[in-house]
Amino acid sequence: METMAPWVTRASSLLNSVNGNDLEPTRSCKLPSFDSTTVIALPARARAWSVALAERAVEDEYQHALECRRWAVHFGHPGGEVALRGDRPISFRGASEVQNRLLRITLCSMSEAIGCIVLQHARPVITVPELREFNRLNMADEVQHGRVGWGHLATTSAEQRSFLRPWVPALLRLLHTSWCESHEEEREELVPFGYFSARLLKAAYNEAVESLILPGFQHLGIARIA
Repeated sequence: METMAPWVTRASSLLNSVNGNDLEPTRSCKLPSFDSTTVIALPARARAWSVALAERAVEDEYQHALECRRWAVHFGHPGGEVALRGDRPISFRGASEVQNRLLRITLCSMSEAIGCIVLQHARPVITVPELREFNRLNMADEVQHGRVGWGHLATTSAEQRSFLRPWVPALLRLLHTSWCESHEEEREELVPFGYFSARLLKAAYNEAVESLILPGFQHLGIARIA
């Protein structure tokens, strides 16, 4: 229980935020996020609620992109079409197709956790009412998306967890590249208007890994914290 307490407290603070209860004076989409390939990756025996949430997540992510574009245009961007970054699911060399599906679900679980913390870090400085509401709704969706992957990981076999264990460092490196090395500028003055600065992204990544992802993996028997 000692290792679980901080994890539960951190997860509870996220739920407080999405419910509009900013109890903490603490504190869009990056690869990987939910798309149709993630829904396909869920095994046929997955619970109906997991599939329903995953299918909803695909539409949610598209709507997030449309709303981000709307705000970008509002602040002067010329606009453009919302499109997928690629037409093939990410794959990992040396893993079978079944193993790749499990790795993709795990990667999405981790990324959604980071996304929640990014939004929570940005929230205290957002003052425009519409943007604050978008932040809240976006975070609420990210929490639900995370439930798809984490809920599935909780049902994995001992063999699957043993397979995932040595992959955790590689998954973390991939996410660090995606979230922390994408060349965002240090424009802190733009964070109140929806921009995620490099500092904010790095801080959120570190907090998510330390307070949610690794403790969660330890609880599930996927990773051990030294």
